[in-house]
Amino acid sequence: LIMTPIYRLLAHCKRKVFNTTITQPVGATAWAFKQTSFAVDHYLLAVTALGLGARPMEGIDAVKAGAVLGIPSRFVIPVAVATGTPDMPFRPSPRYPTQEVVYTDSFGNGYSE
Repeated sequence: LIMTPIYRLLAHCKRKVFNTTITQPVGATAWAFKQTSFAVDHYLLAVTALGLGARPMEGIDAVKAGAVLGIPSRFVIPVAVATGTPDMPFRPSPRYPTQEVVYTDSFGNGYSE
């Protein structure tokens, strides 16, 4: 788990997404969540280089996770990363061709090598 100290835990706004009200962080909490993504990115690269598998999990119940792990309430858990030894060989995920997702000079002008 990546933990971020947050002193204004209740600084959230509510949004309606797919007919469900979700709480989204704002202010310092939102900034800390975004900064955590950089650390998670580097962690994922590092464990992958070591031959491990890792998957970030967003949308966890941070309050329950914090209670189970004994984390003080002044900390927020923006993301958890499941890490372990893969039980199957690596298989690349399908990708769009580069020229369909990378453009030069203007949108729609596909990149070519």
